Formats: sequence, structure tokens, C-alpha cells
Amino acid sequence: MSFLIEDHFIVSMGGAAAAAALAFGSGARRRAALVILSAVLSLRYLAWRGLFTLGGDEWSERALGLALYAAELYGFIQALLFCYQSASPTTPEPPAVPEAELPEVDVFVTIYDEPVEILRRTVLGCLGQDYPEGRFEVHVLDDGGRSEVRALARRLGCRYIGRAGSEHAKAGNINHALALTSRELVALFDCDHVPVRTFLRETAPFFRGGGRLAFLQTAHHFYNDDPFQRALRPGPSPPGEQDLFFHVIQPGRDRYNSAFFTGSCGLFRRSALEQAGGFRTETVTEDIHTSMELHARGYGSLYLNRDLSAGLAPESLEGYLIQRRRWATGAMQLLRLDNPILKRGLTLHQRINYLASNIYFLLGPPRIVYLLSPLFYLLLGKAPLKTELPVFLSIYGAHYLASLLVLSTLGRGMRSAFWSDVYETAMCFTLTAALRSLVSPRRAGFEVTPKGERTAGARAPVRLVAPYAVVFAALAAGVGAGLTELVRNGPAGVTVICLVWTLYNCLLLLPCLAAAGVTFQRRLAPRLARTVEAGLHTGGLALRCRTRDVGEGGVLLSLDEPAGLEGRDAAVELPCGEKTVRLEARALRHDERDGEVVAAFAFTAAPDETAAVLSDLLFGRPESWSGAHDAHPRGAGARVVVAAVALRFAAAHTAALRRLSPRLRAPVPLRCELPAGSGELAVRTIDVGLGGVRIEVRGRRPLPESIWLGLSKDGNGAVEARVVWQRRSLRSVRAGVRFVEQGGGAAIWRAARELS
Repeated sequence: MSFLIEDHFIVSMGGAAAAAALAFGSGARRRAALVILSAVLSLRYLAWRGLFTLGGDEWSERALGLALYAAELYGFIQALLFCYQSASPTTPEPPAVPEAELPEVDVFVTIYDEPVEILRRTVLGCLGQDYPEGRFEVHVLDDGGRSEVRALARRLGCRYIGRAGSEHAKAGNINHALALTSRELVALFDCDHVPVRTFLRETAPFFRGGGRLAFLQTAHHFYNDDPFQRALRPGPSPPGEQDLFFHVIQPGRDRYNSAFFTGSCGLFRRSALEQAGGFRTETVTEDIHTSMELHARGYGSLYLNRDLSAGLAPESLEGYLIQRRRWATGAMQLLRLDNPILKRGLTLHQRINYLASNIYFLLGPPRIVYLLSPLFYLLLGKAPLKTELPVFLSIYGAHYLASLLVLSTLGRGMRSAFWSDVYETAMCFTLTAALRSLVSPRRAGFEVTPKGERTAGARAPVRLVAPYAVVFAALAAGVGAGLTELVRNGPAGVTVICLVWTLYNCLLLLPCLAAAGVTFQRRLAPRLARTVEAGLHTGGLALRCRTRDVGEGGVLLSLDEPAGLEGRDAAVELPCGEKTVRLEARALRHDERDGEVVAAFAFTAAPDETAAVLSDLLFGRPESWSGAHDAHPRGAGARVVVAAVALRFAAAHTAALRRLSPRLRAPVPLRCELPAGSGELAVRTIDVGLGGVRIEVRGRRPLPESIWLGLSKDGNGAVEARVVWQRRSLRSVRAGVRFVEQGGGAAIWRAARELS
């Protein structure tokens, strides 16, 4: 046995070292060699698992072992398909086309029951396209028949298209509009996806003239945090959950003419759609189904890996799972009703890529097997595998390390293995339930992903959280049982493996539970990070400043110096396109953040008005989303810790931003003049703001209601103040003091800033 362990160790170390050397190199050949080496090490692991670790004394152990082995085989197939799809991405560039030859475009914006303010942003973005006048028209496709949608379309100057009923959901809505329009190209946007003003100019030229290009898809970017990212705020958060698909997998599929339309932010050639009979209505995922139909008819597609629009990611865990359930249901319907392996007209590459998209949603049962398998041993004594720890670490370690290096190399920093496991864990129960569509594919209904959820304080319902909570409790019990076993009998191989495995599963569930506890957005309109020069006019002052974030409802400004803003109205000047707009506002808070003085303002104009004037600044600039995916994921452990504690500090983080003057913690020595010539006291500040201070006075003598405060080093310039509250301790008195004159504490605040 010692020879076998040594032999395994040498092979594993050699394979791991070779994989690391290939991963840290560059070039297509190195990437191909890394993928091949990783596949060999994985096949070695699977062969060893199948030949030497299965079996058991009881049928239950054999069944458990086979279930786990089947889950690992599924994971290996998924890994191969990921490599196949992402190994060779394309980078097309728009051709130069004279303006007179640009195709004419009908722009469709679809809506069902989403909030009208979300639709307004998208319509404004579509109307603001930098495209020749008269060569495009915007249409609002209302499947909900709402009068407010009709009124908005009329007010903004675009065409309203409604219909009687909502048969076939989104696909029926689009097909109805296709029959009422006639331009050469059709651009499609969901009501929450706002295009930059160059969207049509960067995409439509690809369709110039005839040809077999049927559709073009662009990347999806999301300007809000998904529930997992929100659960980790204010700490570091992972990349967007869909970044890997839109910036790695879709560009790779484009190499084989098999990228597919993803429901929004794409263009179609009308003649191709008409030949295919419009959008497919047999499944709830009309986007991928229609794409496959066009490919089967010999048409081409193109994927442009650019963030030319931005939309809303699901804002709650429930919305996230509703969306994934619809995708999984559509995938199961496609496997049953129009299987890509059997569909005539597809190339071999297209069959493989479409099959990969469908079988991905079979991950539910394998992931549940991964979650529960170690518990059978720790709680029931049923081992899912038979092995010795050194051999397992050697063979599994080389396989796992090579797999991590492949994901890191091909994934281009868009996803870590830990977060892939988290997302699969979050979806596994929902996707398992969706498998019933394999049995009854025609019974599924279309579910709209909730958008604009703003129910303050609402969290995921108990029925949604229960599976995570129950499994987490069972895993915690398993950890306790495993530790007890280690103390009693020492570190046996299978015990150590199952204990570490169970701890990892607990880590996977923590972000899921944190995401379930995230409340919905409170703001009516999102705030976007935008840094531009701005002007602030308040109380007769004209200040130059910079924006930190901007929204339809207000703005956060960075000031060079503090300003007394209590009770003041103001006007904020912002650059929007080629002009400067002036918006009336009122001060909400004034504080210090990250070493800068910041002031938050709410616009007093109606959101309808501010949305129109701020549309270009918020969404229209071509560089709006550049660099959004540059950040690489950090270590998994740090994120899990943040996920566990972020909610505890969320309330404190929010409460710290509510003052109308900034507060600094600094011990500034002050003189305190008492009224009626009663003398002076030496005091020291605890924290300082423009509107007031907290002070500490040695001794137990209470302070009078009115006092005058000034810097100890300055014999003049004391300002009148009112004592709001005071508390005595054994050695001192602490008091909260408010200045009578607005901004009266400017000199004290500057002294505090120097000290801090």
C-alpha cells in the first residue's frame, strides 16, 4: 500500500505542477494543453473512484455511492462542455457604414406588469439613440393593457401597441407587433434594459445589405446588485452571477455560430423571423427556442461582447429563483419537444452547444446529492465512498487543482469555483422541482421576473427559506457528530473527508441564507456611480463640487469644504450631454465618507421631469458601463465571513449617514464660556460637526442650557450653542450641543479634521 500511495503522490504532484505551469503561461496552445491535462487528471480520478471506492456492506451504502458517482460524472460532463463553449471567444468589430446606408429599425420595448418608471428609463434611452432621424421608431408593446403605459408612450412620443389578451405571453406580444410594423430590422428590449445612445450605431451596421445574419445579441449588464451581492454589502462582493455567461460562454459559442438570443438587447432581421414563423410559442423560453430554429434553417448569428445597455438583476432571492425556474422549465420543454440532438439542420457544434444549455439545468439533483452525502456517514454511519485519506488527497487534489486552474484561465476572472458552487446550491431545490416539465412539458405557464420590488422590510417567504434552513441545521448537526467522532476515535479517513465536506457545504449555504434575509430596495429610483464636475448653489454660495452618485431622485456630492446645509434648499447643476441642467433640491444629509466631505440632496421636481433631463448622464453615454467587469474575485473565505456579518452592520451603516452636517471623531480642546460671567471651563470634543458637537467636561458640574464654545488656542470667536442633552458619570459630564447659528462650528470642524 505504501508503494501505491507514493506512486499516486508522484503522479499527482507532477500533474498539478504541469497544470500550474500551463495556467500561468499564455496562448491558445497552452490553454488547450491545460484543458487536456485537466481532463486526464479528472478521468484518472473518476476511474479510481469507480474501480476502488464504490461498494459497501449494505445496499444503502452501494446506492449512496452510485448516486454520488453519478453526480460527479454529471459534473465532469458539465466541465467538458464549459471548456468546449468558452475556449475560443470571438471579438467582432462593427463595420463602417455610411449613414445613408444604415438599415431602418423598429425598436420594440416589451412590458407586462412592471412599474411604469422602469419603462420610462428604457423608452428615453431608446428615443435618445444617436441614429439618423427617421430611420428608427420606438414601439411600446404593452401586454398588460394598462392606461398608464398608453399615457406614458403618448407623452414621450413613441408608438403604443396593445392587444386583446396575452396569449403566448412575451412571444405572442412580439409576434403581434411584428404584424403591425415593417422596417428591415427589429431591436428588442425588455422594459428594464436601457440602451446607451450608440446601441443602434454599433449593432445595425452588421446587417448592411443582404446575407444570412438573422440576429445579433449583445452582452447584458445590470446596474443594481443581485441578492447575493446585496447580502455582502458594504463589504467586498462577487462578480455578477451572469457575467460568466455573457462575457465568457456566449463569445465562445459565437465561434461555432451558436450564440443565442437572450430575450433582450438584440437585433433581428425581419425577413428571417418571418420565414421562421415568428417567435416560437411552444416553450416559455422563446428566446433560445427561436434562436435554435433560425440556426436550423441555416441562418447565422453574431455575438457582440459589449455592454451597450444595462438592466435590472432580480432584486430578491424569490425573484432570482422565479427567473431560474422559468429558464429551467424552458430547458426541459426544449429537451422534450424540440431536442437539439434530433433537430434537423443544426451543425454538430450547434447541437453540442444547445444541448449544453439545456442539460445545465439538470444540476438540481446532483447538487442535492453533494449537500446530503456526507451527512449519511456522519449521522447514520453510511459511507458514500471507501478510501484512505492520503490516497484520496493525492488523487482528488490533483483533479480539483487542475479544474480550478481551468476555470480561472478560461473564466477570465468572471467566476470562482466557490461562487459557482454557491449559485448552484441556491438553485438546486427550485431546479429539481422544475424537472416535472420533462414529464408534462405543455403544462408550464410563463412566469414574469419581478422588477422594481420596493416593499420595505419584506424578506423571502418561509417556504423559500425552509429548504436552506433545514439542510443547514442538518449540516450543523453533522459537524457536531463528526467532531465527536474525531475526539473519540481519532482522524479516520472517511470521517475527516465527510467533516471537511460538510463544513464546506455550510459555507455554501451561508450566502443563500444571507440573500434570503435581504430586504427589498427602498429607493424609488436607483443611484448610479457617476463622477462629473457639478455646481451647488445654496444660501447665496456658489460651490464647485463633484458627483459621487446620481439618480432620478437625487445626487450625492463631494465638496472641498463643509457647508452649513441645515434647512436649506439648493440648486444643483449637472452636465447632461452637451448642455448643463439646473435642478432644485433639498439637503438630506451632510457627512464625511472615505476622507471626503459629502452632501446628499433630493431633487424636488417630479421624477418624470428629472428622468428626462438626466437620462443621458445616467444611461446614455457610450462609456457608461466600461470597466464594469474588470474586478477579479477575491478569496472565498473572506466573502463568506462578510456574508455572515454584513446584515448585522447594515443598520449601523445606514444610520451613520443621516446627519445634515458631517461628524468627525477627534479630541479638539475647547474653551466653554458660561453665561453671566460665570467663568470658563476646559472641555474636549468627542465628535464634531458643523451643526453641533459632543463634548466631555471633567467633573460632575452640570452645564447650563446656553454656552459659548471656541478653540482653546483662539481667544476670540466663541459661538453660541444650546445644550440638548447631558449625562453625568463619576468623573465627567458628556453633553450634546447644537450651535445656534447654522454652520457655526466651521472653525472647530476644520480643527477636528486636521487632528483626524
